[in-house]
Amino acid sequence: MGGHASGEHPDRIVCDDPHNVQQAESPVERQAVLDWWDLTMSTRGAPRQARRVIIMQRLHQEDLSGHVLEAGDWVHLCLPMRYERGRMSVTPLGWNDPRCEEGTLLCPAQFDAASVAQLEKSLGSYGSAGQLQQRPVPREGGMFKASYFNQRVKAAPFQSRRVRYWDRAATLDGGCYTAGTLMARSPEGNYYLENVVHGQWEPDTRDEQILAAARRDRSRYGPNHEPYIYIEQEPGSSGVDSYKYLARKLAGFRVFPHRPTGAKEVRAEPWASQCAAKNVYLVEDGTWDISGWIAEHCHFPLGKLKDRVDSASGAFAKLVSAPPVGFFRVLGPRWLRQVGPRLVVCSRAQLLNAVIDQPCLLVSVVDPLRGAEAVYDLPPHGLAKLLGSVVLAFADLEPADFQEKWDEPVAPYGQPVEQLIMTPQHGKRLWSLLLRRHSLVPEVFVLQDEGGQSALSLAYAIADTLGLPRAQAICQWQNAEWQPPRDNVPPNRHVYDITKRARVMVV
Repeated sequence: MGGHASGEHPDRIVCDDPHNVQQAESPVERQAVLDWWDLTMSTRGAPRQARRVIIMQRLHQEDLSGHVLEAGDWVHLCLPMRYERGRMSVTPLGWNDPRCEEGTLLCPAQFDAASVAQLEKSLGSYGSAGQLQQRPVPREGGMFKASYFNQRVKAAPFQSRRVRYWDRAATLDGGCYTAGTLMARSPEGNYYLENVVHGQWEPDTRDEQILAAARRDRSRYGPNHEPYIYIEQEPGSSGVDSYKYLARKLAGFRVFPHRPTGAKEVRAEPWASQCAAKNVYLVEDGTWDISGWIAEHCHFPLGKLKDRVDSASGAFAKLVSAPPVGFFRVLGPRWLRQVGPRLVVCSRAQLLNAVIDQPCLLVSVVDPLRGAEAVYDLPPHGLAKLLGSVVLAFADLEPADFQEKWDEPVAPYGQPVEQLIMTPQHGKRLWSLLLRRHSLVPEVFVLQDEGGQSALSLAYAIADTLGLPRAQAICQWQNAEWQPPRDNVPPNRHVYDITKRARVMVV
């Protein structure tokens, strides 16, 4: 292989075992063989219409056999060591594999059952599949087996945590594919493949597909349960710039970069373990290509395409490292006795997935866009000893930003700023709840809003007014655990000031 093919033009070209078994795993070595065949041997014998024959064992889905079979116009004689029904069609000469019983050996006089069994043991599943059965991966699959994906459902539990992970490519109708996997993790710890977007697009079209998928996910699950979006970021400045451009396009969505490390095979191993344990369910709703997705997994890592596997393993990795969806105790009694009341700041989704055993009060800030009924819309929660609650409807706006257009309606609310911002009446309702006498002493104040900014400003004001040390009293969800806020400055100064002043009104 790799020679110059000099001399007279031939009438017959016979190529025997073009790949080195040890080098077949290398994309560079495989491509060198394909280039030699396409660029050098394709011109030899052309004036004489030379006939070509390739004799080889299968080593990879993209070996020379796979390459020419994909191109078409070849007669394929496939003779596996153990007979598999339907592997070969009748040839133009009328010849077919004479065996008819599944598992019959190819040549028992030369390779009897004991010899074949010893070969299979020595070669292993991958080696036996290629060198004996003439398929690049084992019949039942390699790292992933088809039997792993027999569990089908019509929908995943709605209260699951979701991630949409994108493995990007940038070639139109060629090369690698772009794959976006939507995966959900239920409170029980099961994983659900809900949707996979897959295609070969140029960069502009690809980014539009990513944006369209984000909008569909938001429309289906709502802003409170829409998936987190992770974009695989290539190393170097070009990868950073590409991600920044796409992040701007996805403004308004929860989008994050991800820089994977290690080989694709290594990254896929934890995902394969969960598949083997039958903790994975496929949502069969007709919106994505399940059969193609399974086939790509079963051919991995020797298959031609790896994009959907890489995207799925990336989504799984982010779900595993994310905060668990389920029940967990937020605070411990010893911590509470040492520092006094605790101020827990969280979003609506985090409140839904948290359990607090201590006596607590709940302050929920809702957006005015939700209407007047939102004032009575207490969010779902797992607060075991809720002593009281209040819902405050105001927008996270700074009045100083609207001084020159105070009376003009603010988009998208359609109301002027003075009707949207927090007022002393909001603060009066808040402090009336916090200072009210209860049968049990509240040990936790839970402050919830959609983004955590207004709630955090309230927490700063309450801590400062009651003389509680901020770093010890305020507890916010960050990086999969409860921690003090990173910044010591209230995100909304107006909310902070009004809250502190409003206590005087109540007293």
